[in-house]
Amino acid sequence: MKSNQTTAPLQQQLVTGERFNELANLSLKDLRPGDVILSRGICPGKKFCISDVIVKLDGGDYSHAAFFDGEHFVQATTKGVKASDPVRQKEHQSYLHVYRFHNEQGEPLDSPSLPSKPLVDVSHTLLNTPYAYDELVLVATLVLMRQITHVSLLKDIIEVFGGVALTKLRNWIKKHVLHNDEDSIICSELVARTYWSASPSKGVPYGLPIPITHRHKLKALATADASDVESQQDYQELMRNLESLLSETQPQLMTAIDLHREQQQLMQGANSRDVLIGGSTLLPANCVSPCDLQRSPALKLMGNYID
Repeated sequence: MKSNQTTAPLQQQLVTGERFNELANLSLKDLRPGDVILSRGICPGKKFCISDVIVKLDGGDYSHAAFFDGEHFVQATTKGVKASDPVRQKEHQSYLHVYRFHNEQGEPLDSPSLPSKPLVDVSHTLLNTPYAYDELVLVATLVLMRQITHVSLLKDIIEVFGGVALTKLRNWIKKHVLHNDEDSIICSELVARTYWSASPSKGVPYGLPIPITHRHKLKALATADASDVESQQDYQELMRNLESLLSETQPQLMTAIDLHREQQQLMQGANSRDVLIGGSTLLPANCVSPCDLQRSPALKLMGNYID
């Protein structure tokens, strides 16, 4: 969703198109440990890009997230959680934006009262996590948590999955996830889990507040195109098959999604909360998306990473 307001702080607006030229260019020396890197993937030579589907489903500007540990980008990849060379990231991303954590008093991460080491230490415990990551899992999570408002997007999602029967996702899970207790870890989950897990034992609240007002309405196809009976049937079958597949192969993820959907329904009342902490019981880390990170008031947009 693009904001029409021009007076709001830059970091509180979703950054789209024309606002990119307002960002400062940052090199590797400008980054600090604990910085969050949000980016949008590219798919050269492909009919359509799965990163575009993620962005449309999620409502933000990014399809991927990573954590900077002072030397590397710690991120979920197809080979598990790895420490990647920051210099090579531009090869796979259209743009990379740097976000920095600030507490409620406005103090930035890595200041004397807000050390980054607890975060870095947590991120390193996730390195070499054997659970593989794939954009298919992020799309699956978003489909179950977001509303699909256009038939054209539904058709893209069905193509991403290899059909309503979710052929590609099913084959990927069969290949990479060997046991029911080995859930995949998605990119934005890694960031949320790192910040949440660093808080309890260190006495410093690093948890990321996530505005969730935009998640409250859960609808199916909500446009004029929704009168298409075939599309409605495809949507319902897709949801049934997706819930069944994740319940069977990714039970922890499906449990977290179910819990969060229940909370969304409860939060539609007059006394509902507008903000939850990523990683908490009400907003599990594996339900945090790139757009959620982008919307967090604790993450201030610092600039465009160009190295």
